[in-house]
Amino acid sequence: MEVPEWKDEQGKPSIIYFRSSMRLSQKGILLKHYQNDEYDKAIACQLIFRCKDSQGKPLFQMNQMDQILDELDPDVCSRIVAEMDQALPSIDEIKGN
Repeated sequence: MEVPEWKDEQGKPSIIYFRSSMRLSQKGILLKHYQNDEYDKAIACQLIFRCKDSQGKPLFQMNQMDQILDELDPDVCSRIVAEMDQALPSIDEIKGN
């Protein structure tokens, strides 16, 4: 996914790769944040859990939660998470239909 708001070293839009799913333990963390009305933390966690570089390495670590919350545009983060969710395969695709 191209993120024009995040420029790379050459000033080009960053390209992020992402996992289409999360581990159950990660989903549990998200659920806790949603239950506590901590939507900003839930979005940040999704970025941490799912965003990868071209080598498949995580772009963010859990110890960067405050930095993500304080420094990244929440609208951009929300859009990225929404686009990742839209890219999830449908039930028919999973079944191979």
